[in-house]
Amino acid sequence: MNQRPRTTDVKAKHRVVTFKVEEDVAAFLDGMPNKSEFIRKALLSAFMEPCPVCNGKGSVPRSLRHDLEAVFKKQEFIPCNFCGYEFPLETEKQLDSAIDKVRLAQYLHGGDFYCNDCFSRTQTCDDCGEHVAEPRMQKHKRGHRNGRGRGEG
Repeated sequence: MNQRPRTTDVKAKHRVVTFKVEEDVAAFLDGMPNKSEFIRKALLSAFMEPCPVCNGKGSVPRSLRHDLEAVFKKQEFIPCNFCGYEFPLETEKQLDSAIDKVRLAQYLHGGDFYCNDCFSRTQTCDDCGEHVAEPRMQKHKRGHRNGRGRGEG
């Protein structure tokens, strides 16, 4: 006799929760197409914390944050010269797109480090080919004119 495996209905159990709010908050919620979904997302986001890997550019659950902090505590971090966020050097070294290799090579050869987001906002120096944040380009080019080889800045 063949027995079929039991299929169980794997549905999340829902429970109604009520709470008091100010009149203007209630009016705001009443105007939403799905206030339950909005409240659920708001509550879940309250449990999120700034990501320790990207120094707050993203967010992670509180429980994961502590694990990530332990792993990355031993890492060397490098700050982006544009946005200031710090990134783990070993993680940057593992990225393998052509642009990531250019970004990292520039840093490893003594140039400025720019994160992936900020690198697209840099300009390429006509004299040396280094990528430089636009507000620093004039100072960088002055370094070439003053005979320093590489630009400054």
